[in-house]
Amino acid sequence: MGPLVSANRAKVLAVALAVVGLGVLAFKRRAVAAAIGGKLTVAQLDQRYGPLRLGVDYTEGAQGRINVKPAWVAARIVSVTLFDGKIVKLHRDVAASFAAAYRAAVTESGYHPASVQTFVTRHILWDPAEGLSLHSYGIAVDFDPTLNPYGDNPSAKIRRFPAFIAAMERHGWEWGGRWSRKNRDDMHFQRTAG
Repeated sequence: MGPLVSANRAKVLAVALAVVGLGVLAFKRRAVAAAIGGKLTVAQLDQRYGPLRLGVDYTEGAQGRINVKPAWVAARIVSVTLFDGKIVKLHRDVAASFAAAYRAAVTESGYHPASVQTFVTRHILWDPAEGLSLHSYGIAVDFDPTLNPYGDNPSAKIRRFPAFIAAMERHGWEWGGRWSRKNRDDMHFQRTAG
C-alpha cells in the first residue's frame, strides 16, 4: 500500500471519527432535553441559561466531571446566602426564585435539609456517556442526597414532608420524585420553566 492510499485512508478515518463524535454530541444533547422533562428544548435551554458547548464553554474532565470556563461561570453563576445562612451557587436567573422557594419549603414543612447541593459541573449521573446535568447550568438542586437517594426509594426522608415538595413546586421547581420509577430522583429539584 502506497503512502497516498494510506493518507486517503487516514482522511476517511478522520472524517468518520468526526461524524461519530457529532453523533455522540447530538445524543448527549438529546439526553439533556429528556432530562428537562420536555418543558424546554435544548435550544431553549441554551438560549435561556447560556449554551454549554464542548470545546467552547467546557472541556471534559475526569469521572464524569466537566471543566466549565471561568468566563461562562462569571457571567452566569452567583452566590446566594439563604435565610438559614447556607451559601449556594446558582444561575443568576433562578437564584431569587430558589431562595424564596427554599424559605417557604423549610418554613411550611419543618424539613430543614442539612445538605443543599447546587452548581456542580458534571454529566448526568456522573456518566460521560450521558448528557450534561442541569446542575452544570446552575438550575438544579439536590437536598440531602444520602437521605434521599437516587432511584425508586419510598423511604426517602423528603417523602415524609409533602409540604416541602409542594412549596418547591408552587415556586416553579420541578421535583425529580415525580419522574418514572426508572429515573426517580427524590433529592432533585430543577427550574426549567418560566
